[in-house]
Amino acid sequence: MGEDGEERRLPDPRVLGWLLATHNVLQTLPTVGKLGEFLAGALEDIPGVSAGELCLSDPRIDPCGQPCPASESDHAGDSITDSPSKTMTRFSLETIHGCYGQIVLEIGDPVLFEPYGPFLANFAGSLALLLETRRQRSQLEEAFEKLSEEERRYRQLFTEMTAGHAVHEIVLDEAGVPWDYRFLEVNPAFERITGLKAEHVVGRSAQDILPGLEPSWMEKYGHVALTGQPVRFEDYNQGLGRYYDVVAYRPQPGQFAVIFTDITERKQVEERLHEASEELKAQNEELQMAQKEAARLLEDQRTLFQRLQAALLDIPQQLPGVKFAHLYRSATREAQIGGDFYDVFEAKDGRIALLIGDVSGHGIEAARLAMLVKDTIHAFTHQFCRPHLVLREANRLLVKKNLSGFVSVFLGFLDLEDGTFTYSSAGHPPPLLDTDGRTRLLESASFPLGVLADARYRDREIDIPEGSHLLLYTDGITEARRDGMFFEEKRLAEVLERRRHEEVEALPGLLLDEALLFAGGELDDDAALLVVNYLGKTSTDET
Repeated sequence: MGEDGEERRLPDPRVLGWLLATHNVLQTLPTVGKLGEFLAGALEDIPGVSAGELCLSDPRIDPCGQPCPASESDHAGDSITDSPSKTMTRFSLETIHGCYGQIVLEIGDPVLFEPYGPFLANFAGSLALLLETRRQRSQLEEAFEKLSEEERRYRQLFTEMTAGHAVHEIVLDEAGVPWDYRFLEVNPAFERITGLKAEHVVGRSAQDILPGLEPSWMEKYGHVALTGQPVRFEDYNQGLGRYYDVVAYRPQPGQFAVIFTDITERKQVEERLHEASEELKAQNEELQMAQKEAARLLEDQRTLFQRLQAALLDIPQQLPGVKFAHLYRSATREAQIGGDFYDVFEAKDGRIALLIGDVSGHGIEAARLAMLVKDTIHAFTHQFCRPHLVLREANRLLVKKNLSGFVSVFLGFLDLEDGTFTYSSAGHPPPLLDTDGRTRLLESASFPLGVLADARYRDREIDIPEGSHLLLYTDGITEARRDGMFFEEKRLAEVLERRRHEEVEALPGLLLDEALLFAGGELDDDAALLVVNYLGKTSTDET
């Protein structure tokens, strides 16, 4: 009996048992949609309930306690229609982390329904926890899938990257000071760059493999492993006898990983260039200090200029598989030196490298920068097999040195076996390819060297038939002018088509004569021409 003397109604135990059993079934349903359909039928079995519905919402978006009509929410179960004679009751599916929706009931008989209200409130809370558990499980599964994908990508990068990569475990002494480290993993590039094989180093200590390791390396690596602060440095490894550019970081406490490249040849180039720069600086200082020796020093400087220019234009007399001829013409008769350069040399895998470039400006600074670029590209062609990688590394070096001006460069590798020509350009005028009197431009636009540190370059590849001519040139030819008009690539191509049957040795001079004739005998800029005739595989075999 209640306080007012009326008999207090109790819920039917069979209905409560059915709802509890329903909750267990809900945990096994595969989708939220199936959950709603099943629950709607169970709700209608509650005494006093005319219809039931499960309205779902995203706890990250929808606030709890908002109305959940069938026409406005994601729902499952029977539709509920409002009626003046019936009431609507809602139970929020809410946890401390958010609201997952509502149970909406249409009450036909409030008296019959009243004993079940408290139980349904608890049931709604339990259902909310079930929905939250399903959501968290789904998030965990997604996270595991992402981790697996990241691991696969890391493995692929680790194996295929061209830079050396190794992971190590730091070894501490009794005082907690780093004194050694152990190799845990190395990639194929590590083996190629260092000459150390994975089976000989993994699991062994650095003191065992490289007993002469400099203390400065150990100090840097220990700092990274203990503090987590990454470091980048260039240093000489006495044990391997090479210079390396190293980036070290900590993948997890007690470990450090390194990414490194061999920069020995680059260091050697820098040393030669530094020595040449110091020599030039000393000569200029002597000119300022001793006026009476001005004439002699001026003559020495002219000699040096000639050597620099000769070095810029010094190429082999012959190479197998090709015939070539070249020519340089300074715009100023007095200086006879500029920033134009070219080269033909043997690269990796028996290919022939074709190089031409143009440094902005004139005089000794332009020539010095041209020498730097030419030697740098030579060095990087021994390290990389793709032209765009050579240009990329040369660009980074020039930007790092913060040199004034910029350099346009064209670099290509000619495979003598099949006539494949792979090339890339850094803002240089496109070369001309002449095959049977038909010419085409080899376009490959990109930024000049020394402008943007993150500039990207791309390779292009074509097949060059036997007997074809490649014409590489600087813009001093195409920008020869008369009455405001330029000589341009079109006229240059027409001359090449007309003269292609001449001997290769004569072609550069004939092309220059046409440009000078057009411009009235004078050029506004230095000009360089390099003509290469591909003889084909047969010629290579005979050689």
